[in-house]
Amino acid sequence: MRLALRGLRREWRSGESLLMALALTLAVAAMTGVGVVAQRVDDSLQARAGQLLGADLVFSSERPLPAELRAAAQAASLATTSVAAFPSMVTAGTASQLCEVRSVDGRFPLRGDGASGRGAADSSAPPAAGTVAIDRTLAVQLGLSSGDIVQLGYSRLRVGAILEARGDAALEVFNVAPRLVMNQSDLQATGLIAPGSRVRYRLLVAGEPERIASYRSRVEATLPAGVRVQGLQDARPEIRNTLQRARQFLGLAGMASVVLAAVALLLAVQRYVGRRVDEAALLRCWGVPFRRTVTLHLLRLLMLGGLAALAGVALGLALQSLLALQLAALVGEDLPPLRWTAPVLAAANGLVVLMATAVPPLLRLQQVSPLRVLRDDLPPLRGLGWGAAVLLTLALAGLLIVQAGDWRLGLFTLGGFAAALVTAAVLGASVLWGLQRWRRSASSAAGTGWRLGLAAILRHRRRSLLQLAALAVGIMALLLLTLVRSDLIAAWQASVPSDAPNRFVINLRPDQVPQLPGLFAAHRLPSPRAYPMVRGRLLAIDGRSVDPAAYADENTRRLVEREFNLSFESHLAHADNRIVAGRWWREDELDQPLVSVEAGVASKLGIDVGSRLQWALGGRDVTVQVQSIREVDWDSFGVNFFVVATPGVLAGEPSTWITSFHLPADRGALERDLLQAMPNATVLNVGELLERIRSLIDRLSAAVATLAWLTMAAGTLVVGATLLLSQDDRLREAGILRTLGASRAQLRGALLTELALIGGLAGTIASACATLAGVVLASRVLDVPYHPGASSVLAGPLLGIGLAVVSGWLVAGRGVSRPPLALIRQS
Repeated sequence: MRLALRGLRREWRSGESLLMALALTLAVAAMTGVGVVAQRVDDSLQARAGQLLGADLVFSSERPLPAELRAAAQAASLATTSVAAFPSMVTAGTASQLCEVRSVDGRFPLRGDGASGRGAADSSAPPAAGTVAIDRTLAVQLGLSSGDIVQLGYSRLRVGAILEARGDAALEVFNVAPRLVMNQSDLQATGLIAPGSRVRYRLLVAGEPERIASYRSRVEATLPAGVRVQGLQDARPEIRNTLQRARQFLGLAGMASVVLAAVALLLAVQRYVGRRVDEAALLRCWGVPFRRTVTLHLLRLLMLGGLAALAGVALGLALQSLLALQLAALVGEDLPPLRWTAPVLAAANGLVVLMATAVPPLLRLQQVSPLRVLRDDLPPLRGLGWGAAVLLTLALAGLLIVQAGDWRLGLFTLGGFAAALVTAAVLGASVLWGLQRWRRSASSAAGTGWRLGLAAILRHRRRSLLQLAALAVGIMALLLLTLVRSDLIAAWQASVPSDAPNRFVINLRPDQVPQLPGLFAAHRLPSPRAYPMVRGRLLAIDGRSVDPAAYADENTRRLVEREFNLSFESHLAHADNRIVAGRWWREDELDQPLVSVEAGVASKLGIDVGSRLQWALGGRDVTVQVQSIREVDWDSFGVNFFVVATPGVLAGEPSTWITSFHLPADRGALERDLLQAMPNATVLNVGELLERIRSLIDRLSAAVATLAWLTMAAGTLVVGATLLLSQDDRLREAGILRTLGASRAQLRGALLTELALIGGLAGTIASACATLAGVVLASRVLDVPYHPGASSVLAGPLLGIGLAVVSGWLVAGRGVSRPPLALIRQS
């Protein structure tokens, strides 16, 4: 230990360990900054998305929920609210309307803010006894305002607030009726709850993410039959998709830092081990066992790594504080507090990367001969073996998956970087072979600088290939986190168009559908298309009765327990539907018993083209054949159905109609006129849902753009480490060439030629690999359309040349102007 401390102190004073310490410090700082900011932004995303559920967790059942659920939540210091939901008629004067009553005994919602108007000083507090809060739609339908009286059952209650937002919008967008919220103490007096009443009991739970996760894991396995639990991952497809992509983009930012950290450390360790060769030879002359030599170096590295990791954590925390302030200014609110999981994980990851990159090269010191003390012309150490390469790859793969939080994203990204390395090596070797042939045939007109630069590249083929591969990986990471990231996020933002439908109209009668064009024309808006809906229950698949208990997945069990909304169409007019198997029916098949099934439902239920499905429709059973499987773009917010049939299947069945449209902010009168003309219809406002999803995307875009600067700093470190690895050889060669009479201009031209060629080739390879990785990530992981821009293709070579020339000149440029003797002595 004493010898290790003495050696570490000597190396630190001489600056030999500075590169490795700097690499590890910046690596841990980048991982800490990315990890902490990603955690805080993710917590913020969860909190904001939780506003759409009205809580972090929602338990629901058609029977009263076990008291133990609430007791366990309260014991875990979680906030709870009990809700009883049921349909009922509400009357104001001579007008009446079906509504969805929510009887609450505490704050509602637990997440978000949905009330406005007089009497709504605390919008999340339950309505006071004797008062109710009603949806804006219900207020318009009954002509109500705050202070008016409504009749609910046997009770007369005063309207205390108008609800602008649905506090649990992500649970079910298509609630059948507008909402009325009342105090649970008033429920018994209404006389609405009796044995056999249709009541849905819910328990809303909210709290810190760790406590919510722990609580859910404890109680979920013991839930009685019929009790359903919903979190954000169980919410509407639009919300689930948005949050999933958010985590994937943040994971991509973190993974780039991990890859760059590993590359920078690997290069720094190579330089460190190269400078330990003479010391290892001297220790062997003194009879020191090789095991003790390796232990000595590992102790030095662990001490150096521990100090660098602590410095990196401190720097990363300082950086994330600045980033948090910037993000808070961008999104208009403070981020949640940090959790110490990310800094500890970053420090551990840094040490793991250090050991994974340091141990294999250190084991090569066993090859050092004691004769090296007397002879400096012995052959260099052999490179890393297959075992070391596998160890490093496995360590990096594990870190990438941990950092990404998604094994697919981690493996795809690792594959992209591995492809960049292999491509750089293969193309680099091919280019070097071509340069060798060109150099032999080139005349002196090429210039001395060009010839010297090419000679340096060809003389050190291994060094050139290493620099080429490292630069390609570093530039690829930078491109992924800047240009390609911008293209992907732009494609994601475009997936929720600005004119996406923000109103749904349900419960339309068939005779009311022809009135829609005239009503919309009066407000100078295009008439939307309406779709029929018929309720049906799935009875059997290919002759086998559908048993919910046969499905392990809870969502699948709930799917087959409930009735489906079926529709019928002659032609596939949905732009957001795509046939992936089978075909759409022809004109002569419209009276045949055929259906088209959404791909996700088909996969869950084991349905394929040709499957025969038995449905209960009203008073009759119908057997149909699956003609096609469709993929549905749920992000479009249009009207879509899991099952679409030919008109002949549903002919004569009682149906209601549904439509959706985009209502501009200045055309609000259309909604009022529509409800007055069709009082039986219900207008659902999902504009809030759309705005919150867009807000999630904007917040994430700002976060990833800020995180990219940390990754760019790590990428710059890779470039510097790549060039520092060959600093000694460059200085020695510069000294020899100056001694032989080379001018400063010739040396300058040689250095710039070497750097520009390596940087340009590395940038070209990185640009191609980053573009390909963007296409694969977009199609296979993120599920967004992606079309690479010209900037993504052109930026790679320019960035490679610029980084290589600037960094290389800073590292090796002094060899051009210094005296030859000083250069030879230093090298």
